[in-house]
Amino acid sequence: MNIARWQCRGKVIAMAARKKTRVLVIGLDGATFDLLGPWMKEGKLPTLARLTKSGVSGPLTSVFPPISPSAWTSFITGKNPGKHGVFDFSTRKQRSYERTAVNPNSMDGKTLWSILSESDRKVGVAYVPFAPIEKVNGFMIPGIFSSRDVPTYPQSLEKELREETQSYELSRSLHEYVPGLEDRYLRDTMDITEKIEDVTLHLMAKYPWDFLMTTFFYGDQIQHFFWKYMDPNNLINDYKMAKKYRNAILHYYQKIDNTLDRILRKADTRTTVIIMSDHGAGPVYKTVYINHWLMKKNLLKLKKRSTQRSLKRYLFAQLTQKNIVDIFAKGSLMKILSKIKPPTYFRSKYYGFLMSSRPTLSDVDWTRTKAYSVGIFGQVFINLIGREPAGIVKPGKEYEELRSFLVRGLAELKDPETDEKIVDKVFKREETYWGPHTREAADIIFIMKGMTYYTHTPEFGPDPDSLTEPPVNMESATHRMNGIFIITGPNIRRDVTIENARIVDVAPTVLHVMNVPIPLDMDGRVLKEIFEPESDSAKREVKRAEYPKEKVARRRLSEEERQIKERLKALGYLG
Repeated sequence: MNIARWQCRGKVIAMAARKKTRVLVIGLDGATFDLLGPWMKEGKLPTLARLTKSGVSGPLTSVFPPISPSAWTSFITGKNPGKHGVFDFSTRKQRSYERTAVNPNSMDGKTLWSILSESDRKVGVAYVPFAPIEKVNGFMIPGIFSSRDVPTYPQSLEKELREETQSYELSRSLHEYVPGLEDRYLRDTMDITEKIEDVTLHLMAKYPWDFLMTTFFYGDQIQHFFWKYMDPNNLINDYKMAKKYRNAILHYYQKIDNTLDRILRKADTRTTVIIMSDHGAGPVYKTVYINHWLMKKNLLKLKKRSTQRSLKRYLFAQLTQKNIVDIFAKGSLMKILSKIKPPTYFRSKYYGFLMSSRPTLSDVDWTRTKAYSVGIFGQVFINLIGREPAGIVKPGKEYEELRSFLVRGLAELKDPETDEKIVDKVFKREETYWGPHTREAADIIFIMKGMTYYTHTPEFGPDPDSLTEPPVNMESATHRMNGIFIITGPNIRRDVTIENARIVDVAPTVLHVMNVPIPLDMDGRVLKEIFEPESDSAKREVKRAEYPKEKVARRRLSEEERQIKERLKALGYLG
């Protein structure tokens, strides 16, 4: 009897111990080992270096395209975009050519924290881009791409944070890069980092949690705009600017490294810590206008150009993005103008002014167009009968023949300036995605020059005879497929490099660590190789379960949608 009682008690203690397992996830949007790795070896990022030595680390393969909406949603759900339905910053309205901004309520499927909540785990989620605000067993704070009107959960948390930390509002602020005000921009991003740290530490100390996630977004943005100052292959002419800002990205990550140290000091020994990014980063040298190539192949036709737009094009043919940036950045013009209006006002005005002479999708003659390109990193859609409102390509044989023609043509595409091939890989959508939303993806996707070339908004350049131009939106870097993954804590191996980890693997791995069954429809796997061989996590069977397949009916008010669209425009993700 006594033996049985102790056996029973032992099982209860073991179950309680597993239930008390904690996981802390810290997201670093856009972080890449291409930068962090050398800096860690040089002793410039001691906290990150210590974490890699004490645990498992390696590249984390993102989804295509490797951008925040699709990548963070794939992490949140453990699914590929063909299942969760988020492929880009914008999405096509059903039976329309009009595109609208994706929002945190666009995704289809259960989130990691809703699964944990239903399993009686206490959760806290802060600032995760594109995470919908849900009723959870804990708290949630909206991310950077949420509308300003989206409240915290519970709503009372927002008031508390405003009163007790004075950091909530600023930590959700959107700060845009404006040429000529680089110092101000860098100060703002450092300030936001501190505010997110303040809020995170407040939440960790005040509320019980089994799972907690917080995210730092602005490393991604600093990389976009300051990479050129440390890139010897970027043809910048301003040595003074390069000398001043060549360490801007490093200084930001040193700030993050210190922030990580302070946050981790508040985590106890039973906490498994994960540091991850949604994608990586690297230099970008050219924007490619695939629609210009499609026009030359007679696959895309424009309506007759209006007299007003033709005149604009003639007058502004030489007014390039670089010309305008130079006007604003030099002679302190932006500093003078910023005393009259906010810097973002002039940024949006000059950018809109520049782009107003270019065609848009509304200028396409759909009755004579078979294919068109829209979106980031290389995507082509076919104007299919029955799917597009004015489709002219028949499903079946004609569709497949056109796709094959496009695949062959893109594979042979060359840069007119160098005569080198542009495209590395071309895929049909079903070769990359699977699931009920695959039909919403681009019919063809492709990768160019190691992602140093990309497609972007706007969809057309100033000269229809030109295939490429310098990167739009003042960017000198963009995303890469490999982000970062670091995990350390109880039962985790030490100083080990992992290969073949994917962003969809993180959610099922977290669930396994916390002994919660993994949904059958998750695409990711448990990264069993990260565990010490004799640990419970390594020996324990991976549990799968069927959760209710509910599509959450998420309604977006027009004002909220407008705010999100404006935020994405401000960051250069929408034209």
